Amino acid sequence: VLHLLDVPTDPGTDLADRLAAIVAGMPDEFGVTLNHHRARNAPDLPPEVSDAIYRTVQESLTNVVRHSTATKVSVVIEHQPDQIRVDIDDNGSVTGASSDDQTQRRRVGRGVAGMHSRIGELTGTVRAGFAEAGGWHTRVVIPLTATRRGETR
Repeated sequence: VLHLLDVPTDPGTDLADRLAAIVAGMPDEFGVTLNHHRARNAPDLPPEVSDAIYRTVQESLTNVVRHSTATKVSVVIEHQPDQIRVDIDDNGSVTGASSDDQTQRRRVGRGVAGMHSRIGELTGTVRAGFAEAGGWHTRVVIPLTATRRGETR
């Protein structure tokens, strides 16, 4: 079984390095690609935002392994001056999965609920569900002007 949750989460490590470690731990059959684009004038991420992004990618890739028939997974991070956006897409389906897996995949699980809670604390948004073209899509957007509810930077 994949041990994505065992990847070190030292907040002192650069987010890009932490994400690369998760992707390196994925089995080859999932064809994971990671693209991290940072605008030149994008600010450094506060530790709580970096950790939330890391945990979102970690949870999403764990879900791919546990609940998907995906052969391609794309993780795209757009780090702009005013926000950071993460899009995670896979081409999998629940075809061939057990009925328990199908039920789990059709409803938002505890991991996705945890994403909503973690990202909501940072005044961000999460959308997760079936993609129109097939597969699963997760999008997280965190504004960088406010890092916690009621706080501004």
